[in-house]
Order: sequence, then structure tokens, then C-alpha cells
Amino acid sequence: MEEEGSTPSSPPRREERRVGGDGGDGGESEYQRGMHHRYKHLQQRGEGGEYPQPSVDDMKVAFECFERSAHSGHVGGQCEYGIMLYGGYGVRCDWREAAQWFQRASDGGNVDASGWLAEMIWYGRGGLNKDKARATQLIESGLETWRRQASEEGLASACYRLGWCHHFGVGVEKDMSLAIEWYERAAEHCTMQPWVVLS
Repeated sequence: MEEEGSTPSSPPRREERRVGGDGGDGGESEYQRGMHHRYKHLQQRGEGGEYPQPSVDDMKVAFECFERSAHSGHVGGQCEYGIMLYGGYGVRCDWREAAQWFQRASDGGNVDASGWLAEMIWYGRGGLNKDKARATQLIESGLETWRRQASEEGLASACYRLGWCHHFGVGVEKDMSLAIEWYERAAEHCTMQPWVVLS
């Protein structure tokens, strides 16, 4: 993940991009198109089990799709748009704007966005006040969903979030062995951050 204010390779100039309509489906088609471009590299696992890096072009397309979806009110699109802004994927990193989109998606019931928002509040990123009690409250609201998604579906983002919770003792007991186990499970599916944490 890039530092706030850093510039990834060839970012699009945000002020020149136009935000289109939602195609009449509330942003779902743009969300699905964004997901395809954002994660298609995960279908190309190498011989050694490693995943290739996503292409810069795919990240740009994904960013633009999520932007349109987010502006159409799609909470999944809002969360993914926040993730792209937070990490500087396909665009210049912008923690303040990411926090706003995570808040919107969280208010709309997206538990992944609640997890990202909690993490930002925990560290006091993006202009948010550092508030561990509020972060814990957000985490506790999503724990059952992440447990189910991780156990039943093996969802990488849920595995990562459970690892993060056990790593810092947020909403659960601090347990580094469980944190590592969940991070490793997430890394098997190449979610963005566990490999950094594990290293």
C-alpha cells in the first residue's frame, strides 16, 4: 500500500474523469465490471502458486468503474472505491476521500466498509479522530458476518479482517497465533495486505 499523497505509476488525472450514469441498475453493472478488472489477475496463478500483479490498465478501469458505481449509490461500489482511494490503486492515494466513502458504505450496511472505516479510526487516518472505542464498536458490528464469510466461504477480506482483529485485540481477545492463521488464509487468496503484515 502506498503512503498518503504518494503517486502510483501513471495515475489518471482525477479532475479530467467524467462520472457517468448507473445504466439504470443502481451501479451494479459498473460494480461487477470493476470487480472483474480489479481481481482478474487472481485467476492467473503461476506454477509456484504466486499471483501476478494486477496491470496498471486494469486498476485504472476498475477505479473508474467503482467511481461510477459509488456515485450511483451502490454500497459495494462505494466500499471498493474507498479501497482504491485508500491504497492508491489506479489513482493517487487519498485517505480523506476514502474515509468519506467508507462511511457512506458503512451507513448503507456494508460490513467490509465498516471494517475499513474502523481501521482508519483505530489509527486516526484520513483526518479522522483516533478513537479506539468507536473502532471497536464498528468491528463488533461485523464480527459475526466476517466469521461466517471466512469459515463458510473462505472469503479473503473476511480472513484478513479477523486476522487484524486478533492481531490488535479489537472486538476479540488479542491472539497472535490466530492472527497469523487468519492472515495466512487471506494471503492464500492474495488479498491486499496480509503478505505485508506477515513479512
